[in-house]
Amino acid sequence: MNKIIAFVFTVVFSNFCLSSAINMELGDSEDKLYEIEGDATQVTELTIKDKTFITYFYQATNTSYIVDKDLKTICKISQGKVDLACP
Repeated sequence: MNKIIAFVFTVVFSNFCLSSAINMELGDSEDKLYEIEGDATQVTELTIKDKTFITYFYQATNTSYIVDKDLKTICKISQGKVDLACP
C-alpha cells in the first residue's frame, strides 16, 4: 500500500513540475516566462557575433529557456541545464 501511495505522489508531483513548462512556447516573451516560471535557478549570458542570448535554467522542472536578448523572446527550450545560442 505504501508503495502505491509513493508512486501516485511521484506521478502527481512530476506532472505538477512539468505543467508550467508545457505552457511556454517558442516566441513567447521574456515577461511571460517570468510570469509563469518565476525567478530562474541560474541565469547565464552568451554573446556570439554581436548577438546575445540569455539562458534561464529552472531546476524544479529541469528546463532551460534561451531568450534572444534583443527580441526578448524565447528562441529555444531544452530539457536539462544548457548554455546555448539560437540559430
